[in-house]
Amino acid sequence: MRKFSIIWALLIMVLFAAHEVHAQSPVQILTSQGSGYILLSIGDLNNALRQAGYPALPETTPIYGSTSLFPKEDRPWQLGLTALFWNNKAGEIISLDASFFGGVFDWTLSQLSAGRISAGLAGGFNLSQLAVRKGLVFGFDDVLRPGEGQFSSIQRWGVWGTPYLQYELSVLKSNFLVRVWAGLLLTPWSSDWSQLGTTFDSIEFEGPPNNIGGPFGMAEISFGF
Repeated sequence: MRKFSIIWALLIMVLFAAHEVHAQSPVQILTSQGSGYILLSIGDLNNALRQAGYPALPETTPIYGSTSLFPKEDRPWQLGLTALFWNNKAGEIISLDASFFGGVFDWTLSQLSAGRISAGLAGGFNLSQLAVRKGLVFGFDDVLRPGEGQFSSIQRWGVWGTPYLQYELSVLKSNFLVRVWAGLLLTPWSSDWSQLGTTFDSIEFEGPPNNIGGPFGMAEISFGF
């Protein structure tokens, strides 16, 4: 129950901050979507997979995201909401997925004629899921019908933070923006692993990956509405 209380508290804080900024100044919300690549720190997990006879996961994988900022022209800082996610697979056997949700504090470092340079901090809570097709690994139960290629899956919650640098280019002085940003995704805490669904017996698993983050870069397109 404690981990869910922490998650809900963080979510409420982020939504309250966004509501306050929007209520004080009715401005346009700048929402951007884009993709990039992240270099993952999953060496501990890959070592365990190899020892169990499974293929290792790639340490570089695409990352996708969406950011909504609530700009204020009279202040150098902005607040917003963000979501990031990536899906990493080793063929059709191993899958490690991660989703990140939270808020953004963005500070303008330099205002340019056609854009700006900013630094910021994003963070919140995340959900990761590890799925293995067929057989036993890490004490998983056997799948009921391994011939049909079912997955045994476990998941856990955690918290994350990302310090970043960003270059934002305004195209023809409109609400159409291009953002290029890079950061370091940190995951300092995660809950215990837990079994997904009711198909399998509940299991307890302590182990890697202890960190599901790493350095990343993204390019996003933003439309004002």
